Amino acid sequence: HDHPNGITIHKIIDSPVALFIIMDYFPEGDLFINIVDRAKYSSDPMLIKRVFIQLIDVISYCHSKNIYHCDIKPENIMCCQNGANLCIGDFGLAVESHFINAKTCIGSSYYMPPERLISMNEGNNNNKTTPAGKCPFNHGNSLPNDLSASSFPAEAGDLWSLAIILINLTCTRNPWMKACEIDNTYRAFLKNKKVLKDILPISDELYEILCLCLERDPFKRITLFQLRDLVLNCK
Repeated sequence: HDHPNGITIHKIIDSPVALFIIMDYFPEGDLFINIVDRAKYSSDPMLIKRVFIQLIDVISYCHSKNIYHCDIKPENIMCCQNGANLCIGDFGLAVESHFINAKTCIGSSYYMPPERLISMNEGNNNNKTTPAGKCPFNHGNSLPNDLSASSFPAEAGDLWSLAIILINLTCTRNPWMKACEIDNTYRAFLKNKKVLKDILPISDELYEILCLCLERDPFKRITLFQLRDLVLNCK
């Protein structure tokens, strides 16, 4: 709770009726509402940059404490100060391991990287997915051929999720439904990354940043620190 962009739990009260968690109050609601219903970000590039840097910083802070969120999505991010500040919460699926077993599917499907979707096709009972619900940014499982490792870096998965949120902020939509080859749009992206330019209203500079983040091989993705520098210098 030391980071200003992390939701603080002030007190927990256990009673015979229920477990009460006293947390910060955010009357402005979550990032989903502010992106879609209130349209706060898509026409304000400097505000996008401000809040996205906050997300990078708080996730980097968590990683420095060996906490990997694994469920980064707009519904788990709260807004305040008229959308200028963000706070992330809901660490219910977070892990403390640097690597996640390839058989463990953690997160929400719209924001999950391809390496965490491996076991969806295998009917694995250990999946820890949260319900996708309605797709907030509708457009659109097989294992990618080059993902054969037994475990994948948790940090790279969080970075992938942040990249999808950056698309949400700038384009008010998702690039695809799931990052797996049965999704037509994602399959087209695997064949030609320039598909992103065809389906999203993004600049060449942002396109290059997203391609570095949405690298299918998690071991080849850029780091959060590199992403922060690229976003800060994006014109």
